[in-house]
Amino acid sequence: MSFQAILRRFLQTTPRAIGAIFIDHEGESVDFWTERVFDIGAHGLRVIGAYQSMYIAQIDRICKKIVAGKPVRLVLDFEHARVITWHLKENYYLVVVAEQDSHEEILLKRLSACRDRILKEL
Repeated sequence: MSFQAILRRFLQTTPRAIGAIFIDHEGESVDFWTERVFDIGAHGLRVIGAYQSMYIAQIDRICKKIVAGKPVRLVLDFEHARVITWHLKENYYLVVVAEQDSHEEILLKRLSACRDRILKEL
C-alpha cells in the first residue's frame, strides 16, 4: 500500500481530521493527503510539516541536554486547530492537522494505527 493510500485511509476514517503529512527530519514531505483541500491546501500542509520538523529538532536538542530521552509525540493545540507530530523512526515523522474540537482519544488511536501501517512500509 502506498503512503498516500495509508494517509487517505486515516483521514477518511477519522472524524475532524483535515490533513496528514509524512515528513523527513528536514521537513521535506515524503507524502501527504488532505480531504479538505480548500481548508488547508497542499502548500499549507507542506509548510506545517516543515515547521513541525523545526520544533521537533529544537525539542530534541533540549531533551538531549536534560537527558529526557527522545521526544515521541508533540501535540499543539491552537484556537481553531490541533497539530500532532509523532515520531515514526529515525529521521521520519507523521504530522496530522485536525479541527480543534476533534476527539483526542479517537484521533490518537487512529493515528497510532496509521503510524503502524507506515512503519510496515518503511
